[in-house]
Amino acid sequence: MPPEKECPACSRMVPDWHFEWHTPEDQKRIFSGLATMRCPLCKTGVSFDGFALKVGDPEALILARDILQSAIWARYCAFAGSLRDYLNSTEGAPYKDFWTDEAVQAADLKTTAEQK
Repeated sequence: MPPEKECPACSRMVPDWHFEWHTPEDQKRIFSGLATMRCPLCKTGVSFDGFALKVGDPEALILARDILQSAIWARYCAFAGSLRDYLNSTEGAPYKDFWTDEAVQAADLKTTAEQK
């Protein structure tokens, strides 16, 4: 999804929503309105239909971004090279508290091992 979109709940600018960090199955659930994704700034569930962001139904499940998907993205799509480095950048900082340091390290190691 395009970067720099305002959260409909908190009205703050999110540098990147990282919709691609959700598994393909979860992306389908979010697109279909069956679930929401979490705003990295205010933690509210937000729906996304492919075009617009809206405050999600309070009863809707808020799906977590997948750490392995995130680490793979960081390795191949970010200038940072690792999820840890990306989370320490200005753009990645809103997601820093989504996972423990140990989980981030394990995901980075797994993507490095799979590359070999």
